[in-house]
Amino acid sequence: MKKIHSYSELQIIKQRFCREVADYLEEEFKDLYEYLSNGQGVDEFILPDHQTMVILELDEEFKKVIQKSLDMEYMEEVYMKDVLILRIGIRNLEEVQLHYNILPSYKSGYSTK
Repeated sequence: MKKIHSYSELQIIKQRFCREVADYLEEEFKDLYEYLSNGQGVDEFILPDHQTMVILELDEEFKKVIQKSLDMEYMEEVYMKDVLILRIGIRNLEEVQLHYNILPSYKSGYSTK
């Protein structure tokens, strides 16, 4: 599990993904920045702990998040060329914290059902 608090952390994590996924995560961060910032620059902006972007890396982490179904606000499927991103909103301190489960080659038979 990787947590993204800042733009600099995002830049490091983005290197692990294809361009399409990296661009998607950057847009997600910028949306949070626009919504939550108080005039500081994007390089100085830090997401509060309860609103960090969470990248789920292991099946166990995904299962643990799903088991907290009472806290789950939604789960969306974002389809890209060869990747499926499960975008999961989890209620955390009266806010919604975004979790991402990034699944390469979803076309090979992965199902969220």
